[in-house]
Amino acid sequence: LSKRYEQDELNLHLVHGAALLNSQDEKLKPNGIWGDENPQVSNIQSHAWFLPRKRTLLAPFGVGTVDQTFLSVLKSRHFFLRLFGLSHKILIFDEVHAYDVYMTEIFKTLLHWLNAVGTSVIILSATLPLQTRQELMQAYGVSEVVKEKVDFPRLSSVSEGQPQVISAGKFSSRRIQLGWIEKDINTITQTLKNKLSEGGCAAVLCNRVKRAQDVYNAVNDVFRDTDTEVILFHGRFPLCWRKDIETQVLSNFGKETNSRPKCSIVIATQVIEQSLDLDFDFMITDLAPIDLLIQRIGRLHRHENSSNPPARPKNLKHPLCIISAPSLGDDSAMPAFGSDSFIYSPYFLYRTLLALANRKSLMLPEETDELIENVYSLEPLASFTDEVWEQLKTLQSEMLEKQAESARNAHNYLIPLSTSSFLGSLSSSFSDDLQGFSKRVLHAPTREISPSINIVCLVKSDDGIHILDDPQPINLEEPLSTHQVRSCLMASITVSDWRVIRYFINIPEAIPESFRQTAALRWHYPVIFEGKTFSGDTFTLHLNRNKGLQMKI
Repeated sequence: LSKRYEQDELNLHLVHGAALLNSQDEKLKPNGIWGDENPQVSNIQSHAWFLPRKRTLLAPFGVGTVDQTFLSVLKSRHFFLRLFGLSHKILIFDEVHAYDVYMTEIFKTLLHWLNAVGTSVIILSATLPLQTRQELMQAYGVSEVVKEKVDFPRLSSVSEGQPQVISAGKFSSRRIQLGWIEKDINTITQTLKNKLSEGGCAAVLCNRVKRAQDVYNAVNDVFRDTDTEVILFHGRFPLCWRKDIETQVLSNFGKETNSRPKCSIVIATQVIEQSLDLDFDFMITDLAPIDLLIQRIGRLHRHENSSNPPARPKNLKHPLCIISAPSLGDDSAMPAFGSDSFIYSPYFLYRTLLALANRKSLMLPEETDELIENVYSLEPLASFTDEVWEQLKTLQSEMLEKQAESARNAHNYLIPLSTSSFLGSLSSSFSDDLQGFSKRVLHAPTREISPSINIVCLVKSDDGIHILDDPQPINLEEPLSTHQVRSCLMASITVSDWRVIRYFINIPEAIPESFRQTAALRWHYPVIFEGKTFSGDTFTLHLNRNKGLQMKI
């Protein structure tokens, strides 16, 4: 913005619930509106009047999460104000392939209304199935879908109800070597030891935090007496620690790094699957649906053609992805996906396994379309045996039933389409506070996820209670300063285990008055760790700088 509008006075905002945590330079510190006698550090500023979340979308420029835009088509308070704030703008949505069925239903209604209020939309994704692309185009006003096939990469556009799909040029494909190992952790550690015998940087992607922590413990033991750096990265760290880890990972494996370690292993969950621009020499990943595997593979040899390409060991000169997955036996038995089936549909996991089982390499992005359509199809492939197809049909029925339920759940909260009702007559009976989890407050959820609460990690020491790494003690009975509020937010973790949630919401005084009187902390529960441990009635929480939050029953 500063380059394009050098002489203009611009108002730029962070549009998400944790905007208070942004620590950028002084020019984005919220101040008064134009005309106030405040010193101007830059022509780009954040005006304080727009800080309440219901007003933030009225600002002319903003960067944030998709949740704030979803609230403009959900039956929440001030939804009409948010929709008005989005009208006649240009909205860019990134990583749309990550939306589940529930979010996609909200997104389609949002696209309908954005078209109705004159808003232009840019959607970015490299791995959207054909059916999803067509549904999104129809939501934006297309009555007849374009049937012509255009190879990836392509640009699908809609203007005044008329669709068009054109080629976006040519991308050179590269060959990704594939390998397979069992899911047990000892096999993973042995594979890492073999592949890193001459050094190198590896990523191990796990589908669940608990598995990532277990893999980290085993890998750390195996490489303890070596010069290998082992890093654990997942979403169950306090925000301040997670930010430090993210900074370290970007510093080691980012595009402009000059300090790439000789031998390093990053064990992570989906936090490095997208958004972060990272480069690894080789990868071990848990099985995931094919589009997400392709996203993960995108972190392999990513900076090969950059101005500062990494120096790779001889045995890792070519990108290699090893998939940790249940084996396909000769007896046609259903693979055991275990706890991964709570995260991803077993139907898509099975089809991904079948699509890749006999392959030793992939050509990407040349084969991207074929792979995605093979996995997300509802029809059998020629290679399927009758036994396999019968198993898939059972999984498919379960998957379709769950998808239909998710779609119905979304429509319970959605406002009607513009052709079916007058917007001004709609009532909004749900709160627009996305953080609220209470028996007294109902809100319109932007995502179909398990209920969760935010805990603030406090540490008890000889001189009192501290906010994690903050050296100054805190008194929970007194009003909190701005610095303390920010420190509390940076020390917070989202927890979705029902035992932890039930424990805290059933304690009337679990949230102290100092938190209740602070909007940013209204739904946060302080947890005081003694000796890195907190004991509930049926669980124990352990807080570790290298492993994050661990729970024992």
